[in-house]
Parts: sequence; structure tokens; C-alpha cells
Amino acid sequence: MVFSPQGFDEFFRITIARLVWFLIKIGASREEAEDAAQEAMTKVYESWDTVEQPQAWVRVVAERLFLATAARLKQAPGKAVAGGWGHAATSHDPDLAVLGQEQQQVLTLFRRLPYELSTDLEK
Repeated sequence: MVFSPQGFDEFFRITIARLVWFLIKIGASREEAEDAAQEAMTKVYESWDTVEQPQAWVRVVAERLFLATAARLKQAPGKAVAGGWGHAATSHDPDLAVLGQEQQQVLTLFRRLPYELSTDLEK
């Protein structure tokens, strides 16, 4: 999808929910996913005139932001990462509280999938 130079609002509306879901799929909690997605959207907005593939760009930036935050929190004493690689969703996960049982099972299975950095980004 091609966006006009003034099309950031449209881009944001189309992309934000899918971006948050992508981050949840790779292990982020809803809060972590929303934070990384919002920060990535801020960065793409600041560079809007120079970014050629905004959907791919914002996805890569959001993923890197989440992974950097997760790594930083794992190293800090006394801190735990709510999402993150190897995170087995538990009944204490607030993201699962609003989902039905089948949806909880699907999200738990998504979070168990191995992580692979994809070179085939959404277009």
C-alpha cells in the first residue's frame, strides 16, 4: 500500500492494531506491545518524508524496540519481563483475562512458537 506524503493519519489507523498484534505474537504483553508500537509510530512520523516502505520500517523498528526493552529488563535485578521469548503465558497474564478460553489457547500457542527474524515483511 502506498501512502501520500501527508498520509500519516491513514497509515496510523491502518497499521497500529496489526503492529500491536504482531508484537504480542512475538511475546510482548499488550502493554509492552502498545508501548513499542507507539514509540515506533513516533519515530516513523518524525521521518515520514524519507521512509519509503513505512509498514515494513515501523514493524522492524517496533520489533527492535520491544526486544531491546525486554533484554534490558531481563538484566535489571528484580525486574521481570511480562512478555518476551520463552514466556509461557500463565493465568496471571492480564492480556488473557479478556479473552475467551479458545482465544487464550491460541495466544498461548503463538507465544510458544520459535522466533525467526523474517526477511519477508508485510507489504
